[in-house]
Amino acid sequence: MFTRNTSVDYAILLLMSTGKRSFSGLSRVVQKGREYVSKLLFPAEFYFERMQKIAIETFAKRTKLIIAIDETLIKKIYSRYMQGSGWFFDQATMRSWNAYKLALAAVSDGNLMLPLECAFLFDKKLCTDPIMTREDFVICMIHAIRKMFPHKKLIFVLDGAFATKSYLKWCLNHNINTEVRMASNRVVTYQGKERVIREIVALRPKGRQNSRTIKVLWHGMQLYITAQRRFDKHGICSIVFQAATYRAKSSTHVQHYLVRWGIEKLIRTTKQSCGLQDCYSLKLETQLSHVAASLFAYTLIQLERKKRKFINPEAAIRSIKTMNFNFLNHHFSCILQTFPSLHC
Repeated sequence: MFTRNTSVDYAILLLMSTGKRSFSGLSRVVQKGREYVSKLLFPAEFYFERMQKIAIETFAKRTKLIIAIDETLIKKIYSRYMQGSGWFFDQATMRSWNAYKLALAAVSDGNLMLPLECAFLFDKKLCTDPIMTREDFVICMIHAIRKMFPHKKLIFVLDGAFATKSYLKWCLNHNINTEVRMASNRVVTYQGKERVIREIVALRPKGRQNSRTIKVLWHGMQLYITAQRRFDKHGICSIVFQAATYRAKSSTHVQHYLVRWGIEKLIRTTKQSCGLQDCYSLKLETQLSHVAASLFAYTLIQLERKKRKFINPEAAIRSIKTMNFNFLNHHFSCILQTFPSLHC
């Protein structure tokens, strides 16, 4: 006789729902009350532990992994009373929103991208106690992820917001392989002379080259700067730059950083299809648990994609939406039974 696994129910409801993923909205999927749905939501730490164990076993045979770390705004436009929310500036819309700022980390082998953990970054004006900055979160996550994957080569890729002296110096001091986007107007020392990155002739790709890498000094730190030639959908060429703390071929540096696009797609998909922004609870603890459950739902999407060899997460989502609630519970319970660490 099949024993129901309630730990996946909330994530399944997030995937099945086509409207707002509030408790009331999710309750319509199973024709139950909102109180019933709220009891299906487990604490955030429960989902984090399961996601991490799944990632460890999924990539057990990989020798090199890419760790992407990024942040996003979870907009809460119509509520000023949600615990921990504040006003944050959004670079995409060039305006401030009442929101939560979420920092998250995910791991990839270049194909699958699996979330590991996340944390809220709070508005300094509203918080008088010492709070976790995004750099604090990154450092904590790097320490934790190195313990998760102790015998693997790890590359940490982040956007230009982390191209700071303090972060890169910390990575060099702790032997961390990291890759960050670098502004073209940074002044570095190359061949004994101070030069602006974009003006270094030796860094420009030549002929059929798409990228080149040189070694420079920046504030006394030895870094490897890579220039990548890119073409947009209109065929217009541009050059972007990135900095790394480790030596590799220019094509390898580019390949590592391109994996970071996976976390951008993770954020987009969890907002569109997993209800990342759709929690209306006033309690911070519930908000974080809902976010963790949304990320766990994305993990289920990736497991479905791997099992049935779908080309992308969207194809897996379309398949999931054709199944009913009870079948999905049985289906994902069977998939999770293949991970021994979840039953220890």
